[in-house]
Amino acid sequence: MALACCLAAQCSRVALEPEDVLDVLANPASSFDPLERLFYAAVTVTPSESGADPDSVWLEMFLIITDTTADTTAVDTPLISLDLLDDATQGDILPGDGVYARRFASGISSGTVGTARFVYYALIGGAEYSLIDSIEVFLPVLSDPLTTMDKLANEMFAAVTVNLTEDDPAPDSVWVELYPASAELIDTLGSAEILLSILLEDFGDNGDSMRADGIYSRRFDSPLPFGTVGSVRFFFLTSLDDRLHTAGDTLILVNRKPEIVAVSASDTLSLPPSGFFTLDTLRVTVSDPDGLGDLRKVSFTTLKPDSTFSGENELLDNGPSGGNGDIVAGDGIYSLIIILGATNATGTYEYWFKAQDLSNAVSDTVIHRVVVQ
Repeated sequence: MALACCLAAQCSRVALEPEDVLDVLANPASSFDPLERLFYAAVTVTPSESGADPDSVWLEMFLIITDTTADTTAVDTPLISLDLLDDATQGDILPGDGVYARRFASGISSGTVGTARFVYYALIGGAEYSLIDSIEVFLPVLSDPLTTMDKLANEMFAAVTVNLTEDDPAPDSVWVELYPASAELIDTLGSAEILLSILLEDFGDNGDSMRADGIYSRRFDSPLPFGTVGSVRFFFLTSLDDRLHTAGDTLILVNRKPEIVAVSASDTLSLPPSGFFTLDTLRVTVSDPDGLGDLRKVSFTTLKPDSTFSGENELLDNGPSGGNGDIVAGDGIYSLIIILGATNATGTYEYWFKAQDLSNAVSDTVIHRVVVQ
């Protein structure tokens, strides 16, 4: 009995681990809506050990501008200081749930790019608690640059979105400058200087699709020779409130060579009697990653039985009216009718086919052999 009491006494003296102490301030939810230019700030307040309700909960927001030419005093001085609420007003969702929140206007001008640092505070029973959070603020004047190349027309297209509010003044001008962006192109041109500077418009013409939609664009002749490869840097610019705002994009002028997919031709031909002819229709199916319109020509040369080459012969994709054996125009199947007479030499002939595009890139050679007997 005494032993049992002793054990019971020892058990009563075993210490329990203390429960984890919850942070007084937790779960910061800081965000920025660039379209409405509104901030949202929220933080969860857990009563302190004393159980006292918070005397006040508030926020200080500092703005750290990425552009060092702008005023950066906000690093040490709050841009905004305001109370947070738990009464389902001014952006708070539920009353009395311990989440103190507020939605508020930013007062941040167009072109601001930086970091908003939120410092949450709570005063409870004379003790002050704080918690820090931060978010990125991205309000560029120029955004979403777009550049394309119409290789067949040797024309370029450039567009950029100008992000302004009704209170912002209209930009005096929006323009784009083009520069060589690859060693390959610089070597070709022999210079890294500006290629072109051209105004962009929001008037619904000259390649701009819709008037006054905030997208400034233009379609224009390429400043580069037809078929140039490499890459070009597009540098978009506008001036607003005496500050220059920029955006950039790189257009890669990659040309992909065509490919001969299939060859259709006889494997064996017999020479005709004197005064007659034997016909054979050659058909070559060609593809080009840049489109069939990029094909310049499809041709072949013939390696004759005496190991000499004939001249180049061109196949066409011009339809049945061309008289060269083609069936459908523009379908990527190039055709040619060849004629053998009685005086042609017998033996093995090799047709060496190749396709060339508008940039003068040439496909791999495909060889077809035919035995003439």
